[in-house]
Amino acid sequence: YNDLKNNRIRTNEDILRKDMETSVSIVLIQEDGERILVGNKEGSVRQLKLSDIKIDEDCKILVFASMFSSPYLYDYNLNPFYKEIKERNILTFMDTSSPKNHEKVRDLTFLKYIDYFFCNEEEAIQLCDETDLHQIEEIFYYSGARNVIIKCGKNGCYFRNQYYPADRNIFCVDSTGAGDSFVAGFII
Repeated sequence: YNDLKNNRIRTNEDILRKDMETSVSIVLIQEDGERILVGNKEGSVRQLKLSDIKIDEDCKILVFASMFSSPYLYDYNLNPFYKEIKERNILTFMDTSSPKNHEKVRDLTFLKYIDYFFCNEEEAIQLCDETDLHQIEEIFYYSGARNVIIKCGKNGCYFRNQYYPADRNIFCVDSTGAGDSFVAGFII
């Protein structure tokens, strides 16, 4: 918290919680390059509730990362939240994590309020019970999503029935944070 303040990153002191540990993930890279994430299941990301989210009056963009990490955020409470956000004309972005409670895209009625929905290929397959990216995209659009970007790792991404390949001239040693970096670059 002090580092954020010292680097002039705006924080909202109304939601500072001293009764909760900050979530920290440790990333272990295996010999084959695959990652194992080790984290605190009692940390802030897994304990996030809708009442913890405060949106400033001058907010123009809302980015919700790691959807499905908190078991307290369900469609029934996110739907009115995102409806209100859209009524305030705030541009919305959502990036997922793996579904934790067997969520399916048909259950995500709040999708109609999200301007840009990101997930990786594995998450998309889990959400849609489908492996064909064209069919997955159709399922998302039929469910109300406006724009769906499927991150395909070293193959780039899939958006609006088209693959956008990754730059093959880059030697990748560790892909930790690549999806988050992709989303940040897309938003900028």
